[in-house]
Parts: sequence; structure tokens; C-alpha cells
Amino acid sequence: MILDLVLPDKDGREILKEIKLDLQIAMPVLVLSGISKDLVRVDCMSLGADHYMVKPFEQAELSKEITKLLATTKEPQTLSLVPIEEAEEKNDVEEALLPLAGHTVLVMDDDQHLGDLVTHLMKDHGAAVEYAATGRQALDYLQLGKCSLVILDVNMPLVDGFTVLEKIREANSMEQLPVIMLTAMGTEDDIVKGYELGANDYILKPFSEAQLMARVRSFLK
Repeated sequence: MILDLVLPDKDGREILKEIKLDLQIAMPVLVLSGISKDLVRVDCMSLGADHYMVKPFEQAELSKEITKLLATTKEPQTLSLVPIEEAEEKNDVEEALLPLAGHTVLVMDDDQHLGDLVTHLMKDHGAAVEYAATGRQALDYLQLGKCSLVILDVNMPLVDGFTVLEKIREANSMEQLPVIMLTAMGTEDDIVKGYELGANDYILKPFSEAQLMARVRSFLK
């Protein structure tokens, strides 16, 4: 299987997880993506990807890797017959045992309704939440150094999410602060830009609450 990460209905890593971890299908998966960030590459390999290539690519190189993967393919040793929905249900139950108590999440979104939705979602899982309706408010709060994780929208008045992300990564004290972009800007250029500026993850609106919580928990464990 050759898998892109930027898909219209789902993050390619979710598909990779279903294939390799939930269903345990021993099929070679080659990830072919425009995202070159090492963090994403490592994430894919940890989920079971057999190889990771970055676009643009040489046709000869792709053919070589496909040939190599097909030559080493073995018969599937284990195949879970648990439906994906049940596997996700099981994961949801396990994740529910990981409360976010003790963490503070900064949510930046100029859409008050969506901001309230994300805020309540974080609070329901035990996190303290600070809400910023503008990029300037977000930067002012970040100066206090009390944040465990940041959820940023891109389209913001005056100071956009990409600029806030740049400021975060320029500050030594926030170099390791997890940042999730949560935005409707879903072109490959936008997503690549987000990762290149230092985003830990990039989630598109409309989003799955389960997916967002899984990402937040993974960064706050």
C-alpha cells in the first residue's frame, strides 16, 4: 500500500494505525507525503510504516523501494477480525482512563462557538483551559509560562496562527511546548508550512472529538 497523509476525510496516520495496530495486517505500507518533518516521519514509523518517502520523489527511487518491500513481504502472521469500530471503541475506553488533570491547555480560535466546544471538551477530561480570541491574547498568556499544550487556529485577526507558532518556537522556554494546529486551512502547502514552523500535529476542521483527544493525550502523557 502507498499511503499519503493529507487526505480529505482522514489523517493518513489514522489509516496506518487501523491497518497495523488495530487489524494487525502484515501488509507493507509505504508512506509518500509532502511533509518532511522528522517528528511526523518517526510517528509514522512507530505506527508500523515500512518506509517513508518525501514528495517530490524520483520515480526510480519509488520503484526501488516498492520492489524491496515486495521482495521481503511475508504471509500475514496475525490478523485481527475485530471490526475497526470495536477496536476504536476499545481504544476510547482505554484513553478515558488517562485524565488531563494537572494540565493547562490554551485554545486559540476566533469562532466563539468552536472555541467553547474545544474548551468544554478539554475541561470534561480534567484540563484547565485558557481561551484566546486573538493571536495577541494567546501570545500574552504564553508569556506567563503556565501552559502544557496549545491548540491554534490559523485564520485569526491581526496575528494569525502561523505567526503565533513562529513566536512560540523562537522562544527557548517554549521550544518543547506541544502545539496542535486546528484549522480549516487544509491544502498541502498549509499543512507542510505548519509542520515546518514546528507544529506537533495538524488537524482539519470539521474534526473528530475522539481524534483531537487522542492527540492531546499522546502529547501530555
